Amino acid sequence: MKKFIFLILISFLYSQELKISFVDMERILKEYEGIKESKEELNRLVKEWEEELLNKKKFIDSLKNLYEKERPSLSDEAKIKREREIKMKEEEYKRFLEEIWGKDGKLKEATKRLVEPHVAKVQKTIEKIAKDMGYDLVIDISKDVILYSSQKVDITDLVLEELNREYKGISGTGVLRKLKVGVFPFYEKGEAIRASGFGKILRNALRNGLSKYAALEIKGEGEIISAMQRRGLDETKIEISHVKQMILELVLDYAVFGKIEMEGREIKIYADLIDSQGNIIESYVDSSPDEQNPLIEAGNRIAQKIIERLKK
Repeated sequence: MKKFIFLILISFLYSQELKISFVDMERILKEYEGIKESKEELNRLVKEWEEELLNKKKFIDSLKNLYEKERPSLSDEAKIKREREIKMKEEEYKRFLEEIWGKDGKLKEATKRLVEPHVAKVQKTIEKIAKDMGYDLVIDISKDVILYSSQKVDITDLVLEELNREYKGISGTGVLRKLKVGVFPFYEKGEAIRASGFGKILRNALRNGLSKYAALEIKGEGEIISAMQRRGLDETKIEISHVKQMILELVLDYAVFGKIEMEGREIKIYADLIDSQGNIIESYVDSSPDEQNPLIEAGNRIAQKIIERLKK
């Protein structure tokens, strides 16, 4: 590469028409708000997946420990049943591992969805600015040894300014911004649903589903939980009146809130989309067997309906 640049510079000596500029890609990838926020979202997803994987491992270990403890008193039929259950959970653990971290897993898909569009945007912005300023060649100064370059031909600041201005929604015709949406913990009705952990699984599914729509900014869960704690609230106490107060406090455009309960082996989900004035503008009802994956699918269905409503 250095030899290539050297040849270009030699060519420049013989052709005064060639205009060269420089850009620091390493700095752009660090300071471009779009990539920074996408990486934060990706890290949040990875943290959730790691937590879910750890919970699955703990559950398998608890099944094994309980089985070893009770094994002497179990019948042969009961032993076979327990061993099958453990094997099934171990296979589920392996499937989840492959589903997330496999060759074409969710991590790869999320990286492609969240980060790659911004990288492509960086490339297009560099090309646009270079063409507008009449440059024939742009060299990435962060990857090659450049002994000297004038600030006059370094377009890094211009590229960052253009990228971040567009990402924040500032244009010549006014200010456009992402809609801020808060996904609140649903009211968990009954001991069975509270002990299951299904409420958090549903909430994560809704957050992940809504984050696929680029026009939305999903409020950090930590801020929502902090706002609840200041009011002495949790999943057993939260009501829509509390959510309306927190919409104002957190400066949200919309909130998603509802109720989740168990009816036999079925999970019932009741969700509301609430606007900044505290009005319920649309309600959704869905259900799922009392299993994790079907519940995630139900959460994704609701998220997609919300996105369709917000696009109108």
